[in-house]
Amino acid sequence: MSNSVAASDVIRSMMRSGFSHDEIYDVLAGTGLPGEQIQLLIDRVAAEFQEAKFEPQTSRLGGEVEKVFSGAFEGLQHDLFERINSVSRKLELVRVELEKLGMRVVELQTLVERGLLSSVSGLGRKRHPRVDRGVNLIKPF
Repeated sequence: MSNSVAASDVIRSMMRSGFSHDEIYDVLAGTGLPGEQIQLLIDRVAAEFQEAKFEPQTSRLGGEVEKVFSGAFEGLQHDLFERINSVSRKLELVRVELEKLGMRVVELQTLVERGLLSSVSGLGRKRHPRVDRGVNLIKPF
């Protein structure tokens, strides 16, 4: 009887600390108690906990930690979403600029194919002395 009383006290303490039933079983099995007796004691103590609506310390601690950090996490989440939205807007601007640049390239290719570019702007095969070849056609954002 004293072994089962001591074992049930160990089970209660371990359950209060938040240990799983498997961990409790392994500890008591290591002391040499028969598996059937350990399982019956665990079931009995678990039923007592349910009847008393007792919550393990880890569950209570988890709830308190969640309360403390939930506000901080919400602020962090808000900041993260703001940054993501900002990056998304910048990417959209880049996409629009690339589309414009692509249209300009197509337009220039069309003009070159038609032979109009050389007669209109002097950018054809002959080098025009006033043309600055180092000019960047892409506008910075």
